[in-house]
Amino acid sequence: MQMLTHKYTLPLLTIGTIVVFWLFMAHPQWDLAVARMAYGDGRFWADRGGLVHALRMIFWNAALVMVVVAIIALSLAHSYAWPRRLLPAREWNIILWAFIIGPGLLVNVLLKGFSQRARPYDLLSFGGDKFYAPIGQLSGQCDTNCSFVSGEVSGTTAFCLAMVILIQHHQPRLGARWTRAAYGALAASLAYVIGHRVLSGGHFLSDALLAALFTALVFVFVAALWPQQGEAPPSA
Repeated sequence: MQMLTHKYTLPLLTIGTIVVFWLFMAHPQWDLAVARMAYGDGRFWADRGGLVHALRMIFWNAALVMVVVAIIALSLAHSYAWPRRLLPAREWNIILWAFIIGPGLLVNVLLKGFSQRARPYDLLSFGGDKFYAPIGQLSGQCDTNCSFVSGEVSGTTAFCLAMVILIQHHQPRLGARWTRAAYGALAASLAYVIGHRVLSGGHFLSDALLAALFTALVFVFVAALWPQQGEAPPSA
């Protein structure tokens, strides 16, 4: 939890989100330029192989499994010791509710439901029938499950942050070398999902970057606002 509750985490994430949002609003051609780099011979680069999609589904399913594990752990925490050995109930609640609020409500219900931004592979430039819209512009080019922001990047970010909470809780047993290796694997996983969503034409670069930043902000806010142990509301 130290990483999420550090005094500099929230200011840095907030500044990073504002800067990324401003840059892509000021330079909307960047999203199209990156999409064009990933497109050739009538297809997007990452839309060409089964292994690429298999890895994508592994990360997608890992996020879903983490939600299920958190629900089970909270449901059994009062009757069995193993959930508390893995994490205290407060941390399980933070993980579960950050998933619900971040990838669930903020990303998949609010932003993707109302942003109206068409995905790259739906644009006229890439064989579709929609017009390009910069972030923040309600263009009417998409009705549901729109491009802004990436649900898969949000879910993977949430999974990685949940794993960070687990790793930091067990860091004395893991040791420095395994801790660094675990962080490296998580960073590589998130980078892969961001790259895949952009290179497959599923999302613009700004969709992917802001999905990660929004989700991280949700985790930080939930961690900061959730009551300390002993004051917590009933578990979900």
